[in-house]
Amino acid sequence: MAIAPGESLLDRFVVETVFRGDSASLNRLEKRVAAFRAKLDGVSSGMLRMGAVFAAPLAGIAKGAITTDSAFRQLAAVGGFAEDQMRRFKEQAYEVGSALPLETAAILDTQRALVKLGFAYEDVLKMTPQVAKASVAAKVPIDEMAKFVGVAVKAFGLAGDEIDLLADQMVRIENISAASTRGVGQAFQYSAQIASDAGVRIEDYIAILGGMADAGREVEA
Repeated sequence: MAIAPGESLLDRFVVETVFRGDSASLNRLEKRVAAFRAKLDGVSSGMLRMGAVFAAPLAGIAKGAITTDSAFRQLAAVGGFAEDQMRRFKEQAYEVGSALPLETAAILDTQRALVKLGFAYEDVLKMTPQVAKASVAAKVPIDEMAKFVGVAVKAFGLAGDEIDLLADQMVRIENISAASTRGVGQAFQYSAQIASDAGVRIEDYIAILGGMADAGREVEA
């Protein structure tokens, strides 16, 4: 079977076997995933609380760091928002940037990424701090984290505390498995919607990805 550019064999295996009804594959993974879920539930993610002191590298800065004014203009260009909404976006960017080791321009760029994914004004305001915390905790650039979280939120219809849970599990999975936060996020882009359509819950989907990554590591060893 052909592998799309940027797609891994793990992504394709998830799509072709797990979420398209290969019962034999599901049976083989069942015990492994159950064990992985138990391990996932027992580890801390290191996710941040807003305002907490966090000595970490500026991992969440958007690639090709841009100036605040430039980022603000780019956000205005894609959103068509009212003046007071744009002012609130900028205020939030300064608030989040002052609480976390992130540049204001990176926060504005994250807001723009979420707008481009189709999220409404209020949703962008709610999701931006969650994405920022996950970015810093996972040491994944914030613009990438926005895409990962955005895709999963759209696929599984997540809201409120469920988004915090998603970000938390994405960070925790890297602490206990061969899967990285970035790898899980990239897998979302290929198979999250298929998993959701098949009735798979988000927490089970993440556990499947982690369990399969561990299985691959054991095979390679």
